[in-house]
Amino acid sequence: MATASDEPVGSINRGGMTVGPDGTLYVGDVLGVLHALDASGEVRWTFRALGEIRGRPAVSDSLVYIGSADLRLYALSTAPRPE
Repeated sequence: MATASDEPVGSINRGGMTVGPDGTLYVGDVLGVLHALDASGEVRWTFRALGEIRGRPAVSDSLVYIGSADLRLYALSTAPRPE
């Protein structure tokens, strides 16, 4: 979670979180992992980028967008991943 000063606590990034239209919470971390959590806090899926995720994810239609310190912009489907 972010503190009032927006410094990272644990591995959660300082960029913030985004809630998708279906209630899924998207948050990146300093290890480069995007977490998709359902309303109860259970992990729906994760994605590992090649660098730290510093900004707030953006959701549009069925895609979630994240930028990473690896200088890439990722566009990921919001659909659950097969296990």
